Amino acid sequence: MVSAEQPVGKHSANLWQLFVVVDGSGWVAEADGRRVSMSSGDAVLWSPGEIHESGSDEGMLVVIVQSSSPLTWLPGESARD
Repeated sequence: MVSAEQPVGKHSANLWQLFVVVDGSGWVAEADGRRVSMSSGDAVLWSPGEIHESGSDEGMLVVIVQSSSPLTWLPGESARD
């Protein structure tokens, strides 16, 4: 959970990191600090070493999946295909 008014400060991803908003809304930003709005169903993929941060004014429930390997399937396809 990304709590309201308590952003997750700038840090680098150690692995590939998939950040998926499950409920609520907020924002993510890369090293340049430019914020991109996120809401339920939105996702972003951070590459290893990429500087990023996230936050929310209202609270945002997220799922974060980390992997040493990048995604190997295309959007809309099942990973089992």
